[in-house]
Amino acid sequence: KNMIIGGNFDTNPWQRGTTFSPVVDNDFHADRFRWDQVGSGVVDVLKAATAPSVAQAGFVVSNCLSIDVTTADASIAAGDVYFMRSTIEGYDWAQIAQNDFVVSFWHRHTKTGTYCISLSNSGSDRSYVAEYTQSVGDTWEKATIKVTASPSAGTWNYTNGHGLKVSFTVASGTTYHTTADTWQTGNFSATSSQVNAMDSASNFMRFALIQVEEGIVATDFERRAVG
Repeated sequence: KNMIIGGNFDTNPWQRGTTFSPVVDNDFHADRFRWDQVGSGVVDVLKAATAPSVAQAGFVVSNCLSIDVTTADASIAAGDVYFMRSTIEGYDWAQIAQNDFVVSFWHRHTKTGTYCISLSNSGSDRSYVAEYTQSVGDTWEKATIKVTASPSAGTWNYTNGHGLKVSFTVASGTTYHTTADTWQTGNFSATSSQVNAMDSASNFMRFALIQVEEGIVATDFERRAVG
């Protein structure tokens, strides 16, 4: 049911390594996950030994993906943007495209406030931005985001290309701002409420158990045999 491959960072193969110091624009790190940026800030990406508890997740999880800021960017220019992305292949995306779906994941960020995810098509001419909140710093919290059916209009790939790009925004300039919770014409990454999580070298953003599934209700993370 989960359209995201490798969303459990215990079982994600991490075939390129487990520490990327630093990671640069367009670099892949955990399998099928990529870092993208425009801006002067620098981050490391690593497999970190922390995760939601059994009481939270429902099963044993030991690791997460951590984005650690090493060089801050305290002033985000209009055209600057920082985000982590996973792409669902078109053949997989076609199974739930033009239907409602749900994105769920666990997050543990040092900086509290509003963060955004963005969903976009292969042509980057349709996008959907949604907000979630880190209420308590450095604490595991779960985000559940309901997304209305994707439009048929726009440049979509339903074969072996980029079906749906799922991006987790760390910071975003005004060029990429839009309103939340509706499909837009254009390429957007955040709302104006997005925090600048690049503003301190002590910041980190951690993610675990990322899932995208059809429907309007988020179910428990899909557990499959490791093999």
